Amino acid sequence: VRVGRQQVPLASFFTFVLCGNFTTMGFEIKNSRRSDIVKMWGELANLLAKCPVIAKHSQFVLVPGPRDLTLGSADVLPRGRLPQALCSEMLKVVANCHLASNPARVCVCGQMLVIFREDLLLKMRRNCVIAPCEDETEDYNEHLVKTVVDGGHLFPLPMIEGSIYWKHDHALWLHPAPEVLVLADTRAQFSLTYGETVAFNPSNFTLDATWMVYRPGTREVEASSLDL
Repeated sequence: VRVGRQQVPLASFFTFVLCGNFTTMGFEIKNSRRSDIVKMWGELANLLAKCPVIAKHSQFVLVPGPRDLTLGSADVLPRGRLPQALCSEMLKVVANCHLASNPARVCVCGQMLVIFREDLLLKMRRNCVIAPCEDETEDYNEHLVKTVVDGGHLFPLPMIEGSIYWKHDHALWLHPAPEVLVLADTRAQFSLTYGETVAFNPSNFTLDATWMVYRPGTREVEASSLDL
């Protein structure tokens, strides 16, 4: 892509959002195991170093999962970002690496993307008092999206399922409704449009090597996978 006399690499238009959990160790790890996590991030950094154009020009957003070691308590929402000490090699190799909170907000082409990494559907079904009306739809994912968008809050659950920093509760609000809502969950992929909001779940890459691609120009969501 040429702008004036300068050539802009295509990779500069890409944003990669990686959601945890990034390890199976969990946040209860001992200090002796933290070096293992640093090593794992170093291995990812070495892999990205083999793609220098992407590492230099693309944007990378790291959103912690429920069991990742973060700044602050992992049991309380919103969750803090990953510590820089753990991701130091990534920060050296990737020029535009952003350690985000959970939930995170990203503005792309004038569109607001809200990214929330939580096994929300399981918790919602576990705490459901009145069963969803299946006359409208039998798709539980659609009921989930309707609940959080209409309620204007990402975590409409009792405190037994998770605590909230009330001082930062506004980070969980959905007023106004975003253009894109990413409910990153370990359950199966889905994508749907509710009102003016495009919602989808990229699912768990480590299970079946699947992910989602969002194209802001057309507001389309594309399911992608690798044959392993």
